This record gives sequence, structure tokens and C-alpha cells, in this order.
Amino acid sequence: MSSNASNSQTLFCKFHPLDSATNFCSNCQAHYCDACSDESSGLRGSRSGESHATHGCFVCSGELEPTQRAQKIPPFWSRLGEIYKYPLNFHAIIALIVVSFMTALVGGSLILMLLVSVAMALYTFTCLRETASGHLEAPGLEACFEGSLAPLFYMLVALVIQGIFVYQVFVKIGFEFGLIAAALFILSIPAMIILIAVEESLVPALNPAQLFEVIRATGVSYFVMLLFLLIMTSSVYAIVAFFGGEAHSFFGVFLQSLVSNYYSIVIYHIMGYLVYQNQDALGYGGGNAIEATELYRSDKQRSKAKLDVLIKAGDYQNAYELAHRQLKEPSATLWDWSRAFSLACASSTSAQSDTKATKFFFEYAAKLEAEQELDTLADAYSEIKKRRPGFVIENLTQRLLVAECLFESGQYPHVVNLLHKFHQQSEDAKLTTSALKLISDSLASLKGHEKLTKQYAALYQRQLKDNLS
Repeated sequence: MSSNASNSQTLFCKFHPLDSATNFCSNCQAHYCDACSDESSGLRGSRSGESHATHGCFVCSGELEPTQRAQKIPPFWSRLGEIYKYPLNFHAIIALIVVSFMTALVGGSLILMLLVSVAMALYTFTCLRETASGHLEAPGLEACFEGSLAPLFYMLVALVIQGIFVYQVFVKIGFEFGLIAAALFILSIPAMIILIAVEESLVPALNPAQLFEVIRATGVSYFVMLLFLLIMTSSVYAIVAFFGGEAHSFFGVFLQSLVSNYYSIVIYHIMGYLVYQNQDALGYGGGNAIEATELYRSDKQRSKAKLDVLIKAGDYQNAYELAHRQLKEPSATLWDWSRAFSLACASSTSAQSDTKATKFFFEYAAKLEAEQELDTLADAYSEIKKRRPGFVIENLTQRLLVAECLFESGQYPHVVNLLHKFHQQSEDAKLTTSALKLISDSLASLKGHEKLTKQYAALYQRQLKDNLS
């Protein structure tokens, strides 16, 4: 296992450096996201009953290890410095200042205050979801205005329903049981928020079993988080008073809002971190993986994904073999053919692979001829000659076609090289005449070949006379 497999930093996919890694290959010593992993080895069930794939490595075909087992994510209290710095990047600071300023400015308007509160709630929910996915930097200001309002509505409904339940316990069962119900209600609020943010559904937040499962899975971290929540909440007014803010003054409201919103971002970040830290136990997949419903891809989709990985890994030989097989599919495009040819050339590092490349050229040339992509055919020939200077097109008709393409694209030396013995090998007068005309015109376009130009011009004129006789 790599040395960084056990650190506390977020791991990212080798080929998608902006996406969190979900799998680790001990053989390749590389981390991959689900898109760069082979899920075809089978499926396993998750807590939610959806399908998640066990993965293999596209590069070495070995078994991949989920990153949650490949790395040990430390509890949030062991990285309090980073936790409290989370809202202090540029984007989060702008969001805090703007929302706090607007709160102080529109404090007398209930509707405007509601809009500001909604904007902040959208931002904090985004912080929770982003952290749960392994993104440990605060999102930009746009998060205040993006996202669905449904989680906020679900949260309000859940609080009302739970509050009514606690009230009924007080009224119908008794004060002591009401206190117990109220305590459990307060204890479950973070779990409720986590379920609503991650599941984006109201039902899990009202299910005592799922609320208990969140608390059980996160363990002692959950209760430490509650302690921090209590400390931060109780310190808001103390901080405002320390800085001399009047409770109802513009500065006082601004400072109180700034501190409260700062703590809100920290708390939601911690809740998201609990999900990130315990995602295996909770049954959630972290990072930017493919959604579970899309994770088990079709053979065609998986084949394309494997080809992309092999190319990025520099395994051009196996990439060519796979790309060549894909050309048999009815949906194969000319771009697919072009990629296969490029891979054939790139994999020409031995006599055997070199033979494969030159053999594939003829398949590619026939395709280009059928598609009338003659400029591309000329470029393909030039590329194959770089790889194998002694390469010869034995079929005279095809050789003449390629020479015409080369002439049209101004690659006169290749025309001369391709056709200089054509008139000695061809028994078809028409083909011979065309070849002599091409080589004569090509030589005339090159400097320093005046004598040879006259010789081929004479051969061309003689061939014309022979054709007439």
C-alpha cells in the first residue's frame, strides 16, 4: 500500500484529479474513482438496498480496495485547526460577510430576513453535502442561491412533527417522560439534519431506527459534536459583548449574525465530516463516484471507460487491442477509427507491434476511402512511414490512390518515394500513366531535381504515345 494511503488528506483519482478516489490498487499503487474502475466483477448490497459494485483494476486486472479501508480518516476533533479554518477561505468569508451585512441591514423586514436565512441555510446544507463527499474546502458564494429548497422544507416539517410528538408526550404521558422525549428529540436533531441533507428525503428523518443508526454509526464523534455545538451556541453572546456590540445596534446585529453563521458553517461541516468519516458504516459512497443506479454500466460503456484509462496509463498496446475490437460495433465512428490508428502507431515499439500497426493501416485506409476522407488518408500514410520507413503498399491501385491524396496535400517527397518504381511494376497502362503524371508533377514542385523531372516527364509523354498507338 502506498505511503499516502494512510494519511488524513482527501485522496483523488489518478486520472480525474478533481474527483475523490473511491478505490485503491495496491499493485499499481494508484487511487481511482468509480468511473476509472471495473465494476463487472460483481455486486454487493448496501444499507439502502441499492447496488454498489465491487471493483477491479482496468490497468492490471487486480482487485481494488475501497479507499475507506485503504485510508484511516481521523475524527474531527483531531483536526480542529482545519475544522475551524473551514469557513475562512475567500468564498466562505464573502458569504459570511454578505449574509451578516444583509441581516443587519434588513433586520426590520420579516420577509427579507426570511430570504437571508434561506440563503444561509442553503449554503450550510451545501457545506454538509460537499464535506460528506470528501470535499474539505468551503463552497463558493453561489451556494447561497443554488440547490433545492426541499431539504429546508423537510427540516421544518420534521421539527414540527417531532415537536408535536414531544408535546403530546408531556400532555398525555407525563412530565418525566416528556423530558426524556425532549432530550431524545434534541439529541437526534443533528442526525435528522444529516439524513435530510444526504438522503434528500423527509421519511428517513422521521424514522427513529434510521436516526439511531446515524448516532450508532458515528459513535463517540456524534456526542463530541453535540458538546462543541453547545459550547459554540453559548459563546455567541459572550463574543459579541467582548467586542462591544450593542444587542440591537447595526454593528451588534452584524457581529452576532457573523459569529452565529460562522458557527453554523463549522457545525454543518462537522456533520458532513461525520458522514465522510463513517460512510462505510452509514452505507454512503463518498467522492464524485457514479450514482448507484448508474454504477453498473453496460459492456459498451465499461469498454469505453477502460480504453480511456489504458490510454491515460500509457498502456498503448492493450489500448489498441481494445480500440480495434470496438471498431466491430455498428456505432463505431470515424473518430474511433482514427483513435485506433493513433494507438496502433503509438504501440509500435517492437517488430510484432509494428506489423500490427502497418496491417491496421490498410483497414483504416479502406475506411477512409469509403468515407472520402482523402486528406486524412494522406496524413495516415505519412505517420506510418515515420514509424516504418520501409513500409510499402503492395496493392498498386491503393498505392496510386494514396499518392493522389499525398499530392493534393502537397506532400511531394512521399509521392516520389511511393511511385518511383510504379511504372516498372504495373501492367495497367491507365494506372501507369496516372502514376507517371503524379511523380513528374511532384518532382517539378521540388527544387534540385531538374534532371529527374525531365526523365519522368519524358517517360510520361512516351506512355501517352503508347496509349494512343
